Amino acid sequence: MNNMEELFNQVGSFKERLRQKKVKTGNQKIVITINGTQEVQNVVVDYSYLNKVSPNEMEDLIADALNRAIKDSQEIAKKELSEAMGGIPIPEFFEQML
Repeated sequence: MNNMEELFNQVGSFKERLRQKKVKTGNQKIVITINGTQEVQNVVVDYSYLNKVSPNEMEDLIADALNRAIKDSQEIAKKELSEAMGGIPIPEFFEQML
């Protein structure tokens, strides 16, 4: 196997590890399960709360929950990448790409 094939295999393996890592996050009314590749796996909504808020408030809650989930997913990717690199901290430039 040449170096390029080995690199592609390692990247594929890394992505698969990220897909397996999941985190539940959100706010009190909306909980989102997301994986390390930022794929939303599940959304749970407290439907008893829907009649108590305006559509704008609900939209804000959804946006907040999604933003929290994305941030947590990026943290998973950052941690996994650092571990894959032997514990080397990820430079801020690369964090922007996660």
